[in-house]
Amino acid sequence: YNAQQHLDNKNHEEAINIAQACIEEFAEWITGNSIESEIIENLTYDYLKRPLKIIEKAAITTLLKNEMYSYFKENIEKPEYHIFFSEFNSILANFAGSENADEYLQQQDKLLKKLENTTSYEAKTILDNKIRLYESLNKQEEIWKILLDNINIEPYRERAVQTYINEGKLQEAKTLINEHFKEPEFRNRLSRYTWLEFLLEIAIKENDTATIRKITLDDLHNNFKAETYKIYRSTFNEEEAGNKMEELLSYYKQNLDFSFNDSIPRLLIKEQDTERLISYFEENPIIDQVKTYHTQFYKKYPERTLTIFRKAIDRHAEAYTGRGAYEYIAEMMNMMKTFENGGIVVKQMVAQYRTLYKRRRAMMEILDNL
Repeated sequence: YNAQQHLDNKNHEEAINIAQACIEEFAEWITGNSIESEIIENLTYDYLKRPLKIIEKAAITTLLKNEMYSYFKENIEKPEYHIFFSEFNSILANFAGSENADEYLQQQDKLLKKLENTTSYEAKTILDNKIRLYESLNKQEEIWKILLDNINIEPYRERAVQTYINEGKLQEAKTLINEHFKEPEFRNRLSRYTWLEFLLEIAIKENDTATIRKITLDDLHNNFKAETYKIYRSTFNEEEAGNKMEELLSYYKQNLDFSFNDSIPRLLIKEQDTERLISYFEENPIIDQVKTYHTQFYKKYPERTLTIFRKAIDRHAEAYTGRGAYEYIAEMMNMMKTFENGGIVVKQMVAQYRTLYKRRRAMMEILDNL
């Protein structure tokens, strides 16, 4: 806290001194005690990462940066700071500058040689430090070499692909993506969508309609996204687009669980089809979706909206018990009371619930306070 105050008041040297003392005391405390790793992790932000950020912001002159480079270089190898090695090594990249760049880069290369797995998190951390230093020195060729030499590190492949796309080198970008798709472990990766987005971006630039349709439709089959649908729809004329909308709607009805997926209402909203939207909710009064989407049709159909709310709440009351469920019912009833004639309907529902659910004490208590 004191270090931050000095930083805010532009007392940079004092801020650095206090932050250094905080780090040193933290290291001494850890070294002198048997501390569980979970406890250390919980304290790391306040006693290591935050002081490091303060030092980084406070070292604004070349002299201070050189002093901080010497300080962390001197301490990084000491046993008591071993647990902070990664953080110290990372901040060294910020202070190396052109004066110490060669020395720092050589140190990183030595660290890399000690690693068996060149695609590990540790390897990427070291390479990220090198990239950050090169960025500060505006050495784009060196950065590009690191990316291509370590293309099996996924974020580097992403950056290389985006660079190729930005430069109009679309075939080179596709080559990197397709090579990645062929890797055996790629099939299970959560990042697959990122690469499909790249292919879609390329297809749009190449006016490749068939690929645009395939990628967007596959994505829409998983979940409706308004922007994806806009792109998909734009590849058809108006008549074709209407037919494709009906096909997609039919797919959702056959393949998606309405309770957990709101693709149908979002598609109908995008198409501005209010009549079909309210009809959908009349058939499927799912309480969470009614709460979210009723504003799309209430003004046009106030009475039908009240009926949908009542059905949704009735179904919820029948299916769920417990104070949380009852508080949700009260929340929805209060929302109904803001509608025209909503207060009248709520009174009817409360009277009905007092008979149907009279043994649910918590519900009766919450309804008393409605």
